[in-house]
Amino acid sequence: MMKFAAVGDNCIDWYYRQQEAHVGGCSVNVSVYITQLGEKAAYLGAVGSDENGVLVRQKLESFGVHTDRLHVLDGNTAVTRIELVDNERCFRGYDEGVLAEKYITEEDIAFIRTCDYMHTSVYGNCQEILKEVENDVVIAYDFAYKLEHETIPEVLKHIHYGFFSYEADDAYIRQYLKERWKQGGSHLQLLVATLGGEGSLSYDGRAFYRHMIIPVKPVDTMGAGDSFISGFLVSRARGMDHAACVAAGSEKAKETILKKGAFGE
Repeated sequence: MMKFAAVGDNCIDWYYRQQEAHVGGCSVNVSVYITQLGEKAAYLGAVGSDENGVLVRQKLESFGVHTDRLHVLDGNTAVTRIELVDNERCFRGYDEGVLAEKYITEEDIAFIRTCDYMHTSVYGNCQEILKEVENDVVIAYDFAYKLEHETIPEVLKHIHYGFFSYEADDAYIRQYLKERWKQGGSHLQLLVATLGGEGSLSYDGRAFYRHMIIPVKPVDTMGAGDSFISGFLVSRARGMDHAACVAAGSEKAKETILKKGAFGE
């Protein structure tokens, strides 16, 4: 069994119109989905010393995610304001709370080196650790919709798989992936643009690969991209080829969006 470390952001997804709070965040979501897929996952990050921080830990542990490296810092747990528009989750504000602080320790880095795969995201604020673990663990990085984020060129030097969010397969995203590939380091194996209902587009430095999905009517699209990454990584860890990994990612995303909240609560 492979060992995965999900490092970085967590939050409370606050659906303010429904007055509902759900645990979420890119790396938290990935850690939960990986355990749902039958692999071992640990979450490394920081929560505040508030009730929301307790809720994050309880939710992770209820899914069997290891939380020994979850730090509690003085302050507030991150909160994301969410509005559902035609069952599409829309972000309406974000307070990163204690995630604005430096929270990854040398002990955390040592733990990551014992893992097989690591996932983090642009929201995790821990890009500086990538160069310290790139030779020990396979790194997947989610850039989300931040296609012009200032950290991208440096991050690409250290990762194995990069994931971006976009809307359609068009000339822009194809040229974008080509240009980003040139910035990648020797570890880089694949760049993937998830395209919502349009499936995904992948690039390996030589060719593009297109994967369509079976359309379904979503209940809530929260966690779709994180589910895709999780399904992809677990399949890759099990030795599946590119096409099978992408198909597995799509299947996990479909499963998630048919439920409310990132974990189907």
